[in-house]
Amino acid sequence: MGAIKKTLFLLALSALSLWAIFYSYNRLTDGFSVRQISSPLVENQNSTLPDLMFDQPFFYKGKGCQFYVLEGERGDYVLKFFKQKHLRDHAWISRSHALKRRQKHEALMRSCQLAYEVIPKETGVLYTHFWKEPGIELPVKIIDKLGRAYFLNINEYEFIIQKKCTDAREVLSQVGDKEKYLQALEELVSSRCMQGIGDRDKAFLQNVGFTSEGQALMMDVGQLYEEPLLRQEEEREKEMHKRLHTISS
Repeated sequence: MGAIKKTLFLLALSALSLWAIFYSYNRLTDGFSVRQISSPLVENQNSTLPDLMFDQPFFYKGKGCQFYVLEGERGDYVLKFFKQKHLRDHAWISRSHALKRRQKHEALMRSCQLAYEVIPKETGVLYTHFWKEPGIELPVKIIDKLGRAYFLNINEYEFIIQKKCTDAREVLSQVGDKEKYLQALEELVSSRCMQGIGDRDKAFLQNVGFTSEGQALMMDVGQLYEEPLLRQEEEREKEMHKRLHTISS
């Protein structure tokens, strides 16, 4: 009996040690890895990769709910990979769970397409990539949080390219006269509404930023949807109040 208890104790201790190693490594890397951004892509003849955007290495900067974010060395673009952990199918998950994952994936793709096709001036989204360009290999150098470099064939991954901007909270905390920045935020929300695009994300200020020219952009584009009612003046004013009323000058 004593031998069994000792064996069980050693197994539990080993499991705990493995979990601690995994947890520590995950914190060090922020959970970012090639596996976590990998997914099977379908070829599409209409997909065209913009080579000029990838003539620089990209450095890991952080993550959100839906993307891992890397910044180009020149500081002009950010590369956002889909976080595939909660999107990819597995043989062991239930059909209903698999369906929810596919729906979540499709909604994210649709949101990014709206950002790119309908409101690119408001989001700064310059390119979306959800299908492979046939026969193309385009190696791109990325550097993870630990400083390790990888060369990825960018054609094999789902991602978006977006203009680089600085978090609005950081900008507003550093400037004396906030008036032009607050005006830019009002114009941002109004313009989005005028084009019939809603945002399910209840947060606002942490999801927007400013370019070096002072233009306001939506940094988070993962929960957009079409809502024609926002074009109406009354609904637009409600949306602007909801987004802007807590921001003081």
